[in-house]
Amino acid sequence: VGFNAFFPQATKRIEPALPVAGILATCFLVTVSIAKTSAALKSYFLCLLAPVVILHVCGGLFGYFLPRSLSMGEKESRTLAIETAFKSPALSFVLATKHFRDVGVRIPSAVSIVALAPLVALLAVYLRSKPVVEPSNAVPTESG
Repeated sequence: VGFNAFFPQATKRIEPALPVAGILATCFLVTVSIAKTSAALKSYFLCLLAPVVILHVCGGLFGYFLPRSLSMGEKESRTLAIETAFKSPALSFVLATKHFRDVGVRIPSAVSIVALAPLVALLAVYLRSKPVVEPSNAVPTESG
């Protein structure tokens, strides 16, 4: 935001590359953060993957359909779905690392960190293919 405020032309030129840069930065940070748990992660990854994915998918579905049932708009519902589905497990990983010696306590968070990257990418691709169509009686906001 700050870069865009001061350098709008440069921002427009690099904007198409930002999603890829974000994904690469995320992959690097994920790799660094879970490297110390790699042995335990290999042992438990498959048995924890389904519950972790189910948790995030259910959070997203709940976060989308509850606002829709309360007559909230598509943009608001999508935003809430993303916020509830993709809460970063990094905080739980850091807290587990800080407060528990047992590496096993970190494993569910590590699995969640690894599982979120493809889930977020899939959702981003899906939502990009489904543009938000505002109703004709919608009140215009500052951005649109």
